[in-house]
Amino acid sequence: GVSPALESSLVDIDGTIVQIDLATIHSSKGETHAATLVLECFHGVHDLKEVLPVVFAMHDSRRVNRTASIPPAIKRVFVAVTRARFLVAFAMRFGHAEPYLEEAGKRGWRIIDLTGQV
Repeated sequence: GVSPALESSLVDIDGTIVQIDLATIHSSKGETHAATLVLECFHGVHDLKEVLPVVFAMHDSRRVNRTASIPPAIKRVFVAVTRARFLVAFAMRFGHAEPYLEEAGKRGWRIIDLTGQV
């Protein structure tokens, strides 16, 4: 069955009704969605700040292995990004993403900076 959303809204986008559900990563496990927005959270570490270097193979594996909260963060983000069929987006602090912007761009990621710094 479908997991209950924490919040659900219907939005009209140019005559097309789109349902937007706010849910936790854990509640969406096993489901697929058209798009997933992953919001950076703090669970001992800022999860996306720690996951991006792993994604781009720019991480210090010793640090990852000795910081207990990083492997669970990697697992949570993996579960989140594998739910989407068409689009995955990360929303995170600019300073946490900045070291990886060049590499992300090289890999075809579209970066939208809401701070106006890029």
